[in-house]
Amino acid sequence: LRENPANTTNLYLKLNSFNCDPLGEDPHTEAVRKRTVAALNSSDEALKNSVPLLGRRVDYVHRQVTRQSDEIAEVVFWGDRTLPVNENEFETLKHLDWNSNVGAVLKKINGKDEGAGLAAIRRLASHGAIDLFESTRD
Repeated sequence: LRENPANTTNLYLKLNSFNCDPLGEDPHTEAVRKRTVAALNSSDEALKNSVPLLGRRVDYVHRQVTRQSDEIAEVVFWGDRTLPVNENEFETLKHLDWNSNVGAVLKKINGKDEGAGLAAIRRLASHGAIDLFESTRD
């Protein structure tokens, strides 16, 4: 809050309604991370009911071609590090939204092969590329 510069008052509000905290300033980020780790330690069925979203510290996800013509997909964390991802993980990241739980995302991408999809979700969540939330739907 700045008061009385040129007889004005400015009030700055910092809102986070889209699960983003690239600088790590939001006090809720640690709680989100703890919930994600707890979800990782749960059964496959419980994991399939959780809602996956792009991790709060993720800056962007991209694919690039190297000088050797190799295609590389990776998650880039804000000012920190990168996480190479395989094609299945890259497709998983492209299908995350508030309306789909892990089970629904896996059906869109993997069809009936949930084993590879669950492994991708667990790896991405363990590295902070996705956060897991409890589903509010029955």
